[in-house]
Amino acid sequence: MYLDTTEPSTGHSRRLWLHSAGQFDRVLQTPFLRSLSEGTLDRHLFTVFVESDREFLLSYVRCLNLLAYASDEWDECRVLQELVAGIFAELEAVHDARPGGRDVALAGAALQAETSLREVVRDYRACIEAGAATLARDMWAAQVGPVAGAGSPRSSHTAAVYASRRARLFLLALLLPCMALYARIGTALQPRLTSTSTTAAKAPSMPPAYRDWIATYAGDAFQLRAWGMEALLDKWVESLCTEYEQDVHQVDEWLACDAYAVALDHEVRLFAAASHET
Repeated sequence: MYLDTTEPSTGHSRRLWLHSAGQFDRVLQTPFLRSLSEGTLDRHLFTVFVESDREFLLSYVRCLNLLAYASDEWDECRVLQELVAGIFAELEAVHDARPGGRDVALAGAALQAETSLREVVRDYRACIEAGAATLARDMWAAQVGPVAGAGSPRSSHTAAVYASRRARLFLLALLLPCMALYARIGTALQPRLTSTSTTAAKAPSMPPAYRDWIATYAGDAFQLRAWGMEALLDKWVESLCTEYEQDVHQVDEWLACDAYAVALDHEVRLFAAASHET
């Protein structure tokens, strides 16, 4: 199947997003993003957020590398390795350029946010790492073959391969909301960088680190990587359903409820914690 990474998904990834699209509106309305887009966000709060994000991204990169190992074709590996390379570029553009660093002790809202973010990041990392552990286990079972005395070798091996295919698709669906959400945040906030309207009067004086944050996720490179990830999920859904005669609607529902919505809920919690909301 041709892997088109040049356009946003209109298939399974799109349906997963629409299933939880209301969460996007919740994120956009958080005080953290509103203040950031206005250039009024406390710089220590921004530092705490990007440091927490950096911690999460370590697990995220590990999961992407495992998916690359689980891939069958070069174009699949390319998409996943471009995602990894993009994260390193993101670290340089956003995380290494955060304003002020830790030149003072945190207090007040920033300290409260750091405590809350640490808890959310721990839960989020545990969520995707559990998906990675399941994939690693199922890949190993598929590679070593059936255990002696475990029934028909052919049927046992087919079941193991099927389990590994489901596990890699599930892990991809856990990772995709992060990319999809940030791509849409970037698109939504990009007008704040260029608008000359009265409501965006503060945009020209926005701190450079905040402008870089928005520009990174609004940029063509990030958008293309997000589309590539969506295209990969679409391809793997179709492959699983065709090869193993699965009902595509049931697979979409499984991914939407058990993976995509769960990960997106962690994203909502991150932005709420950064806004010191409950």
